[in-house]
Amino acid sequence: MSKTTLTLTSPTAKGPLVLKTQKLLASAGFKPGALDSEYGPSTAAAVRRAKWALGYPEKQVNESAGDFLRGYLAGASTPLAYRIRAKQRKNVVKGLGVKSLTLASSFLGYKESPPGTNLNQFGAWYGANGWPWCAEFVSYCLAKSGYKYIDPKNARWAYCPYVLRDARAGHYGLSVITFGQASELSIPDANGNRACIITLYDWDDDGVADHIGLFEAATGIETFTAVEGNTSHGNNSNGGEVMRRDRNRHDVIAFILVAE
Repeated sequence: MSKTTLTLTSPTAKGPLVLKTQKLLASAGFKPGALDSEYGPSTAAAVRRAKWALGYPEKQVNESAGDFLRGYLAGASTPLAYRIRAKQRKNVVKGLGVKSLTLASSFLGYKESPPGTNLNQFGAWYGANGWPWCAEFVSYCLAKSGYKYIDPKNARWAYCPYVLRDARAGHYGLSVITFGQASELSIPDANGNRACIITLYDWDDDGVADHIGLFEAATGIETFTAVEGNTSHGNNSNGGEVMRRDRNRHDVIAFILVAE
């Protein structure tokens, strides 16, 4: 393998070339996570997404980033066969994992109004506005993305402990998984699809789920990003905004896989 080819290693590769790759991925819209000069799972997942979107042959859609990929990300023309595949792949139907996370991410920066009231469009959709709305936000994103166990007229969850109860019982296509499984299943496959994963947090370690979000990607051995509703840097569980948060697995009471 070329010295200019980056891939997942242990310990992770670090340095200026990694940062250059991350910046190119970010500029092209592939969201590599933090621009931290470290070639971790988030950057590797972004490379897979980039190769798929650029029309790489399926056998080459992997986590390795070399000079050719950086050139294409910088604006160099891809071969004709790549362009044909890229056009075809735009028409691939995405699954629940991609749809729900894409929808959730489209609301980044959304805030309840007026501040401090818990009044928001997700609570209004659910039919219980004015209450802490992190679970209503996740229910909305799942329902609008085709999750078959939520009836739009009778939304499934507005209370985090109920999600945990149902997952532990295996109801509604939910199952509890490990952080390692969540990290692996969140990496897009050759078709650009990925699993739909819920994170449930227990801030005070009392066994009760306090907050919920959609798992995005692992960023380290114990860390990950998630898209969450009704959060802020000053109030994790009732902050009034849709945000992408950096989280630690030790604050999570359960990672939950959601069936298609």
